[in-house]
Amino acid sequence: PGALYKIHGRQGTAKHSGDGGMADVAQLRSRLISVSGRVASLLSRDVDRSFEGVRTLNQAKRRLHCELELLLYDFEDAGGLPEDDASLVEDLKKKLVCSLPPKKITPETVLRLVFSFIYAMQTFPALLWLTPVRPFGYFFRLLGVKSNYLPVDWLLQLWYRALTRCMGITYATQNEGTLDTVTPSIYIFNHISNLDPFVFGSASPVVCKGVGKKVLFLIPSFGWIIRMMGFIPIDRSNLKSAIDSMDYAAHKVRAWSRSIFVAPEGTRSITGQLREFKKGAFHLALKTGAPITPVVLQGPFELWPPHQIFIRPGDVTVKFLPPIPVTADSDVSDLMRLARKALLKGIMDDKVDEASLRRPPLISRLCEYLMIAHVLLFPYVVIWLAWKYLLPL
Repeated sequence: PGALYKIHGRQGTAKHSGDGGMADVAQLRSRLISVSGRVASLLSRDVDRSFEGVRTLNQAKRRLHCELELLLYDFEDAGGLPEDDASLVEDLKKKLVCSLPPKKITPETVLRLVFSFIYAMQTFPALLWLTPVRPFGYFFRLLGVKSNYLPVDWLLQLWYRALTRCMGITYATQNEGTLDTVTPSIYIFNHISNLDPFVFGSASPVVCKGVGKKVLFLIPSFGWIIRMMGFIPIDRSNLKSAIDSMDYAAHKVRAWSRSIFVAPEGTRSITGQLREFKKGAFHLALKTGAPITPVVLQGPFELWPPHQIFIRPGDVTVKFLPPIPVTADSDVSDLMRLARKALLKGIMDDKVDEASLRRPPLISRLCEYLMIAHVLLFPYVVIWLAWKYLLPL
């Protein structure tokens, strides 16, 4: 009792009142020892180093890591983590870093990477002629068309899906039918791979505007297209600029009933586990009163892990969790705690009910192929027409 503790970025003094408090801590320490034993047992096994073997190992590591983090919340409620156990917790977190799958460089992965790069780079010139579609959204709104059903929304989602198709990524969704596609929400997801925004944009039935780091908007063609589609750059090195960006995102939610997606960790996790949260998404929820909808992505880390260039084709599951309401009594700390616990429980519950999964219908897949053909062929068709008919003039 009285030992210093630091849990989820918060520091204070452990206070245990009476035998009841001590008994609670004793039970929690017993659970901590149990987690430690299971971690040791997991790491002592002979692991199959194939892709499927590493994926199975990482799933087990994530379950234990989430159980450990939820246990720390229980310690926090009981008064604090005893100082003697702090080093054990840090050691367990290091042991539970996800393993990287073996690199797979084949003609298919090389061709898919080149194909995806060309598709992303040619998107801007291929869709430049559709730029007037976005301003016309104002007139569509006057006719009663709501966000999520505007032409630019359909175009953005189709672009996402065509790009993941180029990468060889297939996805299935869970609890998609429970989402409110009309009421705006702040969508947050566990950011474990560079695939995450594309997978989320493809799978979500709600077309969201994203908040992303400023450097992404400087990428030729790709940065231009996401800016044209209404995404919001944020400069995390400049506090005033970052606040202005979040204020603009709040304006989109309030004025246009737009849903926003944000990675609450701020940047991609290189460990495969949930990082500490930044406060921006939760300030945005408080400013707008929009509920927070947690989303769990399962699979992207192994398909495109950190420090690897090539993307492995494969399946991803996108699980939508119940929204967290924002009330007049809510504050940033409470919302961060509720959202983090929801994501931890969602990641921990990694059993997938195949019967509940939904995959894109055939018409959607056909539209994706048409989008790919349009993006890849349109610039060359324009050049050919200019060469044939304009140059002779």
